[in-house]
Amino acid sequence: MADHLGFLISFLLVGIVMSAQAQPSIKPQAEDSPRTAIEGYFSAHALGRSDFITQTFTPDAKIQFIENGQLKQWTRDEFAKRFQQPAADEYRRVRRIVKLDVSGPAASAVLTLDYPQVLLTDHMSLLKIGGEWKIVNKVFSADKRNAAQEARKQILNEWSIPFEPRKILGNVYYVGTNLISSFLIVTAAGNILLDTGRSKC
Repeated sequence: MADHLGFLISFLLVGIVMSAQAQPSIKPQAEDSPRTAIEGYFSAHALGRSDFITQTFTPDAKIQFIENGQLKQWTRDEFAKRFQQPAADEYRRVRRIVKLDVSGPAASAVLTLDYPQVLLTDHMSLLKIGGEWKIVNKVFSADKRNAAQEARKQILNEWSIPFEPRKILGNVYYVGTNLISSFLIVTAAGNILLDTGRSKC
């Protein structure tokens, strides 16, 4: 009886293996989305690759912006020529998709490119052409930053970072923020707070 049971189990296992081998393997296809084109566009900026621009934009795509109150325009190829190598401050550059709306084969996106000297805001129009998403138009604005103001802002932000209170000596405690020193003196008659300086600039 045991021999028959063993034979039956072996027969069933062989059948299962042969059935599995006979079935064609099905590999899920990655669905293309507008994000694919946008990520290629971001890569062009990060790597300084002009070919990423020609791949993600249609040949007749327009890049439009306002300069000194006048409408300016680049072709795709003119725009691509601006990408020759990565920027020296690439590690400080942050790119985000702020908004993405998709309706069938059409999509629109708002992107921000946060750079040390300028904040760029892109408004992209995309279409799914032949099963592949392409950028057909880009309108952007550039908000140039004052380097001195940015440095001052960073310093003020660093000053306001909370610092964990700690005992300095006896009944004296440091209770200030990162770069603004305040001291707390604990006494039986009450606590005394000393603010040694606060920036008003």
